Amino acid sequence: MFQALLILLLTVGVILLLNKLLLKITRLSEIKKKFFQRYYFILMGMLFLLQGILSIIKGGWDWSNGFQLLLGSLFIAMIIINPKNL
Repeated sequence: MFQALLILLLTVGVILLLNKLLLKITRLSEIKKKFFQRYYFILMGMLFLLQGILSIIKGGWDWSNGFQLLLGSLFIAMIIINPKNL
């Protein structure tokens, strides 16, 4: 349980740091920033879904696996439901 939470926090931390770094290094126009953010949310959602599915296959069902699947689904749903705000 602790390992799954630690992996989840590390994944979020690394992705957020990469996002800040890439946005500072590349001075993108507003259109390119929105395009980058859209694919960032898709990547993050797919990462959470994959991590949850692999955890279920490896060790069985746990609350943290459900949390990862929920987060992944929410990130992807944000893109599908309202892509213009991202």
